[in-house]
Amino acid sequence: MTPAQATLARSDRAALEEHDFHWRAAGRDRLASMELRRKEWIGSFGSFRIRDLGDLLITDWECPPVEGVRGNNLARRDDDALLVITASAGKQIIELAGQTVVLRPGAVVITSTRPTGTFVIPDRLTKRTIRVPMTALASFDTGSRVPDCLLMDAAENPLAKILQDFLI
Repeated sequence: MTPAQATLARSDRAALEEHDFHWRAAGRDRLASMELRRKEWIGSFGSFRIRDLGDLLITDWECPPVEGVRGNNLARRDDDALLVITASAGKQIIELAGQTVVLRPGAVVITSTRPTGTFVIPDRLTKRTIRVPMTALASFDTGSRVPDCLLMDAAENPLAKILQDFLI
């Protein structure tokens, strides 16, 4: 327990712990299974807004500073899915499959739920994620051609700019 937690009234701590539980469950259910470590307990937790469309899990996130790890055991638990991630404020440093990418405004990250890795959100982050089950892509015969992690910069790639504009 951090000093900030120790100074909170019992009911306030319970509310923070409940919010933390829901935040972690949303990350697991709407993105992928991962271990999350809050970098600080001062200030508000993040929030999320669900905007699903059929099988597409669309989520708007306001993220606090946090670190995450996705190991082999967690990766084996999840169904295969494609994740499309954009940011409108802040940054997230993602290390997957021996590659480091930085999600920031103007970037689009496409990844699958297969690789293991880590991430760090050093400060507040506003992002949108779209989780597409691989079963929804079955008719497109993507096979193993889905990248472990692909970063597209909208400033350098007109097609990435169109995709980003469509997603935001």
